[in-house]
Amino acid sequence: GEDAGEVRLYDTATGQEKQHLSGHPRPVSVLAFSAAGDRLFSGGGGQPIKCWDAASGQEAMELRDGSGY
Repeated sequence: GEDAGEVRLYDTATGQEKQHLSGHPRPVSVLAFSAAGDRLFSGGGGQPIKCWDAASGQEAMELRDGSGY
């Protein structure tokens, strides 16, 4: 659908959307927060992993596996 490749974060107390992260070309199937909770990692399906600043929603870096894609 139109939201493929996007991640939405919600406040669990209010149900309000807090962050809308976009930039993946395909659907995201894996998410993980850093131990400190300040970074969110997203990816899946063989695409590069994106690292996001959890507070601002800005992409901090993209991690590739070196396979040339």
